[in-house]
Amino acid sequence: MTALASYSTGTVSVAANGTTVTGAATIWSSTNVRPGDVLQIGNFHTIITDVTDPTHLVITPWGGGAQANVAYVIWQISLQRIVGAQAMSDVSTLVAALNTDGFYIFVASSLTAPDPSYGKDGQYGFQASTGKLWVKTEGAWSFLGIYKGFAFRGNYDSGVNYSVNDVVSSGGSAYIYGYGTPTAGNAPPNPAYWTLLAGKGDKGDKGDRGSGYGGTSDWSLTIGLGNHDFQTQAGLAYTNGARIRLTADPANWMEGIGYYVSATGAMTVVVDKIAGAGTFEFWNINVAGEPGVGYGGTSTTSLTIGTGNQNFSTQAELAYKNGARARITADSGDYSNWMEGVAYYNPVSGAMTVVADKFSGAGTFASWNINVAGQPGAGDVSSVNYASEYAANTPLVRVNIGAQTDCNKDFSHLLRYHGKNIVVTGDSLSFNAYDFPIPGGSPVNAYDFYPGMMSWSFMLRDFAHRLDPAWEHADNLDWILDVDAGTPAPAYSQAAYVTPFNSRYVGINATKSTDRAWFMHRFNSVDSSGKAFLHWLNNPNAGSNNQRCQLSYSLYPYTTEVDVALLTNQATTSWAGFQTHQTEIDCGANNQHPVKIILKNFSNADGSALTGNMTMFIQGISSKLTNFQLTGHGGYTTAQINAEYAARIGNYNPDLLIIITGANDRASKTKEQFAADLTSLINNTRATNPHCEIVVMAPTPNSAAGYGPTDVLNGSTMRDFLALERVTAESLNCLFFDTQALFATLDPAYWRYDNIHMTKRGNKVLFDALVQRHFSGGREQRLDPRYYDPMYTSVATTQAVNFNDKRREVIHGSCALTYSQSTGLFTISDLKDNFDALDSVATTSFPYEVVCKFRYRVKSLFDNPGVIRASFDHSGSSGQWFQARVSTVGDNSITFYLWNMVGGSIATAAQMDGATFSLRW
Repeated sequence: MTALASYSTGTVSVAANGTTVTGAATIWSSTNVRPGDVLQIGNFHTIITDVTDPTHLVITPWGGGAQANVAYVIWQISLQRIVGAQAMSDVSTLVAALNTDGFYIFVASSLTAPDPSYGKDGQYGFQASTGKLWVKTEGAWSFLGIYKGFAFRGNYDSGVNYSVNDVVSSGGSAYIYGYGTPTAGNAPPNPAYWTLLAGKGDKGDKGDRGSGYGGTSDWSLTIGLGNHDFQTQAGLAYTNGARIRLTADPANWMEGIGYYVSATGAMTVVVDKIAGAGTFEFWNINVAGEPGVGYGGTSTTSLTIGTGNQNFSTQAELAYKNGARARITADSGDYSNWMEGVAYYNPVSGAMTVVADKFSGAGTFASWNINVAGQPGAGDVSSVNYASEYAANTPLVRVNIGAQTDCNKDFSHLLRYHGKNIVVTGDSLSFNAYDFPIPGGSPVNAYDFYPGMMSWSFMLRDFAHRLDPAWEHADNLDWILDVDAGTPAPAYSQAAYVTPFNSRYVGINATKSTDRAWFMHRFNSVDSSGKAFLHWLNNPNAGSNNQRCQLSYSLYPYTTEVDVALLTNQATTSWAGFQTHQTEIDCGANNQHPVKIILKNFSNADGSALTGNMTMFIQGISSKLTNFQLTGHGGYTTAQINAEYAARIGNYNPDLLIIITGANDRASKTKEQFAADLTSLINNTRATNPHCEIVVMAPTPNSAAGYGPTDVLNGSTMRDFLALERVTAESLNCLFFDTQALFATLDPAYWRYDNIHMTKRGNKVLFDALVQRHFSGGREQRLDPRYYDPMYTSVATTQAVNFNDKRREVIHGSCALTYSQSTGLFTISDLKDNFDALDSVATTSFPYEVVCKFRYRVKSLFDNPGVIRASFDHSGSSGQWFQARVSTVGDNSITFYLWNMVGGSIATAAQMDGATFSLRW
């Protein structure tokens, strides 16, 4: 009889009355264990209700006490194993067929060896995924080896994982992988991993010499065109259609297409090209090259000598390529009549266009000879003509002979007239936001860098306003805040790189409709028109509402206020609130008395009470109206600037246009396309204002591929590209600013931020050069170095100084003030710049009136103490401010009076205890 089927691999553990059996070294599956089978441990049995995984079973509660790592047996008697009679008969037949010697037990890829409970002696276990083979002997599985077919994997690749019996090629030999574990990076012939399967063979013997060209013939032939039949050697290499030359001697030959019968040596050459004449009886035969197409050519098109496009027909299949230079000469016996220029040629139709830029003679002719020509040189200025033939193209002559052009025209006078307009535009180099920690990302428009930074064009804007002799920076004005009305605060906390006029401004932050801010000013330079202009802009992030305030003024003795304008934070001009506005104030003709200017009536646009804050930046006040606009766009080509001409240039009707483009054109266009786009832009500007002065600036030297002086990109070198830019600018009566030459001698690490954009130092270099060349008449008004030198770019507070009044000397000093609640005093420390503290700092009740008295060591530091302005701020914070003024000046001493703390989180004395403030003047 057949024994009852069972399974008993490994050991098991189960708790008393437990329902979970945990196996060790078990390999339970839905085949060897099924629900309904019986688990026996010792003399106790239970029913298996589920097979969870290879090491866990679910049973009915175990009644045989706790068991740990004990032997077991599973009796395979589940009803799930019982099938119908016919099916059982079929299964018995199948099992009988399988239970033969050599039947394989298949081993899952997840196992390292067959289940020891499977199989019987003499059976084999096979793992298809690895090719491993075992045999069962005396109840145990024995590993026989790996038996796997070859897998041809091509050339060896160090990045591929190879397995047993993979075959690769390397160095002309074939290798088979024999290591038991797949690996990568072990190149053949490493014997630990590879076995030579087929070695590279030896070099074979040299083959027999094949039939060659060449050959001779002793047939009598007469030189001429057409078919020539003759006999030569059999077995030569010629094939029908080869080109063949028959040579009698070096001066007498024929050539053409050959037809050859190798078996007999019969040959025919259809001659289409000859040299010499006569009949000869011996010929050398050689293979010949196909005749190349030639230059030359003729035309019968009627043309009139002159410059520009000359369109005509000539022979097809000539050698000219587009861009070659050609000369067409009238075939009239007098060869002084000609035109030449760059040619464009269609070899199929023979149509040719020569863009003539050079000619000689005059007249209309209908017979022309065409020849390739050389590129004109720089010109022979020592000849009798002294380059007079180039008089119509002086800029080109200057470039070709390397003459330096005059770029030092001074535009300072423009900025001393009322109402002049200046536009700086171009690509990202026109505003150069690089090397500045711009908050909120980096916009692509110059006017979006609100409200400015210390790049070259922003510095130039500030400098232009300084050329107005009546210009006064806002931080030099005597601001008074209406405390009872709510006290809008002068906000000096903006970082220097984002402030207008390089930190020379006053920010007014109104929070209530009743807030008022005002100052008095004497316009010593107001002309006969009696007009003055307040320069200001709004914070575009002040809120979603359109907010406004009233600007009023009152002439001395300040009896009647005149409302002149509503100032609003919603744009009324081209660029959504980001540009400077100028508001006119009538001071009276030749008025020499002070004017009181008031900002009041803060409200929403509809007149309702102010919602949120309205922040205004007051930049300064002047007697001349100067519009200085920055309208460049990062990444733009000249054509893209021109496509938006009205918005970026035309709407401003510029009197001076400074444009820097070319870097993006260089990457995407030919030099001719760039020149055409630049010409169109300049012509559009001149159509708007025929008297507009235009400065064309070259891009800075670029370190990227294609931007070196001799690098070829889009068909031209950088040197040629810039030369054409100069020619285009000067031929249209513009000035050319050679930015490349400016930076060429400087170490790129000093001036270049990346491949092309400038560092802060580079901005300073370019700004200084522009001032020297184009605003030299205003150099006495040059910005103080603290407002543009890179070492000062981290300064976060307004430097309150006066540059205009030559009778005043500027005094700078600073100290730290620390408040103590217990004493109610501020103590002074870190006093700098020739000052000593005379008194402790006294305070009164909150919001603190503070008196600081200092002695300056050098009395001649200043003549007029009224020049001194000071700022007082909480260190490391913003929005927490006092105001500071000079209170009294004694013998070699000065006293500051500090008051009106506003904003921030400090509201009580306790909150100020230990807080350190800084005082700067």
